[in-house]
Amino acid sequence: MATKKTKDFKDYLKELDDPKNKSGVNYDLPENPTPLQVAKFDICQNILAYQQDNDLSDEDLAEK
Repeated sequence: MATKKTKDFKDYLKELDDPKNKSGVNYDLPENPTPLQVAKFDICQNILAYQQDNDLSDEDLAEK
């Protein structure tokens, strides 16, 4: 018999596996990225570093 915690975790994994769900998931570059993919990845990494260095929430970052 599955516990509530196990069910919640399975629901969470199911939500992450949903291709329509893009929230809270970071993706790495594919094996052979295009220059555009590399540029987007670098920009995202820089934004994330700025957010972490300045202890900004997602909402605070969106305002900047």
